[in-house]
Amino acid sequence: MVSCVITVIKDKFKSIPHWTLSAGASIVGFLCGLVYMTPGGQFIMNLVDFYGCCFIAIFLAIAQLIAVSWMYGVKRLCRDIAFMFGIKTGLYWRICWGFVTPGLMALVLIYSLVEYQPLTYNGVEYPDLYYNIGWGMWAIGICQLPFWACYVVYKQKGSSLME
Repeated sequence: MVSCVITVIKDKFKSIPHWTLSAGASIVGFLCGLVYMTPGGQFIMNLVDFYGCCFIAIFLAIAQLIAVSWMYGVKRLCRDIAFMFGIKTGLYWRICWGFVTPGLMALVLIYSLVEYQPLTYNGVEYPDLYYNIGWGMWAIGICQLPFWACYVVYKQKGSSLME
């Protein structure tokens, strides 16, 4: 993931040496990791993992599946695969990409929300403040999708890409 971020930054700012970006990413990762080495680090990691990773990853995976299969289109995706690899995809893959996988991921998300239990660590329940922080992390992660989608649509308004 860090390599992807470095590549995007490097593509935008070509004059920055690659080693500088790699060193900067390493230092930022190290400093973020110091939090988890404190006495309450496992407590914080459990919170970040639950709210900042699991729910966000499932939601964004569903959004990505919908974007690729329904917005870009399964037919167009299969045509691209045939062009790039010379492989003709069968009906099985089209059904999986279009319906089965997004549906199962949505069921996993719904199940996770229905079976939601208060977060605990070593039998200790988290205070309400931590739940609010956790749901705030979740909201920030989820709101990125509509925010950047609106931004891209706004920037392309009137562009030939939208025609």
